[in-house]
Amino acid sequence: MMLAVLTSCSEEETWENADYPVTPWSVVEFSEVITDDTQPVTLTKTFLYTQGRLETYAMTQQFQAVEPVELSSHTYVSYEKGEAVAIDEYGNIWTYRLDEEGYAQSCLYQEKSGAQRSYAFAYYIDEEGRHLLQRLSEVLDDGSEYASLYIDYTDEQALRITQYVNGEEQEYVLSSTPEHVVANVSQLPDLFLAELYPLSNHQPAYYGKLLGDAYGQLYTVLELAGKDASGERTTYAYQTDKEGRIVGCRQTTVSEGETYTREWKYRVE
Repeated sequence: MMLAVLTSCSEEETWENADYPVTPWSVVEFSEVITDDTQPVTLTKTFLYTQGRLETYAMTQQFQAVEPVELSSHTYVSYEKGEAVAIDEYGNIWTYRLDEEGYAQSCLYQEKSGAQRSYAFAYYIDEEGRHLLQRLSEVLDDGSEYASLYIDYTDEQALRITQYVNGEEQEYVLSSTPEHVVANVSQLPDLFLAELYPLSNHQPAYYGKLLGDAYGQLYTVLELAGKDASGERTTYAYQTDKEGRIVGCRQTTVSEGETYTREWKYRVE
């Protein structure tokens, strides 16, 4: 793969004066080996940026059959004033309406089959001026709300997240311990939230900062809350390089006496 390397001072200055949220990297890539009950599959997600904006998202699966097999899919993002459009190889289209600062206010998702869903987004602005996604709602083409997320920033060391999907509600607490706060030098989205529906339906937009800025820290503890609190606990152990950029993460979940792990390798440059 050919990578763009950031070397131009004028390019960096252009980013600093940009009228949209900037990601200061050319490439963000992370991969994990999924085993489950089948043969190992390496899943890799690659995000490519130009002028601080996401242009291409690729998801690749590699596994061994009679010979090595690689399956990949791509999503491409284009920008116009007040709008960003993401189109994948299957013909699905996400059209985001952006505010003056480049954050998405709404989205129309059109499947190739003709089905549509609409989304609305709202943000919380913290003391450092970061726009953090606070609410996301998903409405089906019949006008009914099918899913939503709400993130409570009252305590920024312990975010309370409420997820609603098809009549079912679940609450989570995403936190970090005061004695072990990991700075988010890589400016990456939270791993848990990125996989939580309906935000999971907006991977390119989330990693492209269309749905808000990255948190200033990497949260390391996830627990169920509310009526479904069960004692299940997930921790995230991040590995960083000498500059503080993420190079790896190990997720450990303890539930009903069982332990489950996932591991990612990162490339941020």
